[in-house]
Amino acid sequence: LTTLLFVVGMTRASDPPRPSGKPIPKVEWQTDYDAARKLSKDSGKMIFLVFSTQECVFCRKLESTSFKDPLVAKMLSDDFIPLKIDAGVSPKLAEALRVKLYSTMGMAAPDGKII
Repeated sequence: LTTLLFVVGMTRASDPPRPSGKPIPKVEWQTDYDAARKLSKDSGKMIFLVFSTQECVFCRKLESTSFKDPLVAKMLSDDFIPLKIDAGVSPKLAEALRVKLYSTMGMAAPDGKII
């Protein structure tokens, strides 16, 4: 999945805007880990985690390209519980999951197990 997001984002980043008349789907990111876990458990959908920081240039690039691609946004919104964690705000969670580089993406099963 990470590779798919990267490839779609990189190929779309240089494409000119497509006037389709339809608004680009927006990913409704969760920012609370516990709330996302509950949504995941209730819906049976996996969590798509993104760890970032305010200073991360690559994180901003990812947000402005790949996550705005209509196909990626639809997939994240329809098939996952999208969760964005700011490691500056939640350093203990990032540390517990051994996240040291940003952006870091991963997935968690509805039972909370990190995949």
